[in-house]
Amino acid sequence: MPFKNLNIIIMLIAGIIVTVISMISKYALNHLVYTLMIVLIIFFILGTVIQMMLNRITEKADQTAREKEKQLLDREVKSLEEGKEASKDIDDES
Repeated sequence: MPFKNLNIIIMLIAGIIVTVISMISKYALNHLVYTLMIVLIIFFILGTVIQMMLNRITEKADQTAREKEKQLLDREVKSLEEGKEASKDIDDES
């Protein structure tokens, strides 16, 4: 899971932005708290969805890379086995 804490980071950045804007606009404290709670919940859910999507994408990319690597190794093993068989045939003829 390369994107382990992405949802928390997105939520905290949104919370900082809302807090700064609310302080500059001089909102009442109770209005700031309600707004901040709603923003934190929404961006936590949004961050979790983004995190899950990115993890799926990277997992698929890793799986594809592993499959390609396995195919390459299988080809190399097969070519090495064929090379050994050819050298055995040459040795047998001698």
